Amino acid sequence: MTLISCDSISEDTKNNIEDWVQDLEDSFKQVLPQLETELEQANIQLSPPIANTSSVWADLSADYYPFDYMPVLSVKLKPTSIAVADKKYAVDLYEKGTFRERVFVSWNQPELNVLKEKKVSFHSTLQELKAYGGEDISHIFSVKVHE
Repeated sequence: MTLISCDSISEDTKNNIEDWVQDLEDSFKQVLPQLETELEQANIQLSPPIANTSSVWADLSADYYPFDYMPVLSVKLKPTSIAVADKKYAVDLYEKGTFRERVFVSWNQPELNVLKEKKVSFHSTLQELKAYGGEDISHIFSVKVHE
């Protein structure tokens, strides 16, 4: 692609400008995924919360067959008045602002009537369990609930 066709500019200058533009395009392509994630998070934060979250913590869960126990990161979600019965909501886990995993949650009408808290869990590792066990890790991990 030729960006400049002026005869008064040397070939070296034209090449330098084209290289500079290409470097800018490459840089933009590198930061675009992070910008998209941050825009998505900002959009989610602008809408009223579907559920309030407790702190995030490392845990062991027996919910994963065939393993007896599996390390997980857990959070409790308490629905707000805008949650709809039997509707599946996405629960996104972010580590230092970067998307990590998505699970889903729903509440039935009786659970919404009493604003029943639900624990949701995300996959983790033994290293994380050893490092984070017994700690409030909400300063590292955040959770967003959305449609």
